[in-house]
Amino acid sequence: MHKRRVEYWSAMANERARCPVEGCIHVGDIITKAHLRLEHGMTREQVEKQYGRPYRVIAKTGVMLEA
Repeated sequence: MHKRRVEYWSAMANERARCPVEGCIHVGDIITKAHLRLEHGMTREQVEKQYGRPYRVIAKTGVMLEA
């Protein structure tokens, strides 16, 4: 499955964004600077450079599907 990345650090309607850091399962409306700093000890710029932008996750009938 080809994972799609979102253009921003926040998600659109009926979607969520998944943190791009390998092994992190955080999914939300927005991947905050606080999450990245507290959980990974990195800035957005550092995360984007090393891991890329967040992944797009679609909410469909109560199930989260990676797109």
